Amino acid sequence: MDELARHEVLWTKAVDGVLTPAEQAEWAAWQAAHPDAAAALALDLGIKAHTDAMADRIRQSAGLAPPRLTGGAALTAGLGFALLAAGTTALLGFAGWTVLTDATLPAWVRGAAVATAAGATLLFGLTLRQRLAAPDPYREIDR
Repeated sequence: MDELARHEVLWTKAVDGVLTPAEQAEWAAWQAAHPDAAAALALDLGIKAHTDAMADRIRQSAGLAPPRLTGGAALTAGLGFALLAAGTTALLGFAGWTVLTDATLPAWVRGAAVATAAGATLLFGLTLRQRLAAPDPYREIDR
């Protein structure tokens, strides 16, 4: 290993704090011969301290549970979605019934309504089958 490569290895180990006693002596000798590198080393040590703090924060955050609705909030959300689904179903059902039973509408409009309903039903069934067939391995990940 040439001198530059050895210096880079020692520099990296010094920043990471993993120098062996023999390498520590070699590093101290190199630093004594190159006092102008002290500022660059201090900068690298500052960056290392900053990234270590970020890594610690990420590890702490990984242990926290994401916020979940509980109690009254969960009940309110469930009731809201149920009412939304019921209202949407009623309105779409009424619209569909009106389109299909109105004799004054052209046949292509009624056919398009049937095709739309059939496509939506098929896609909903496919999605439901996929969700029920295999559990989602990423369910616990916040998106």
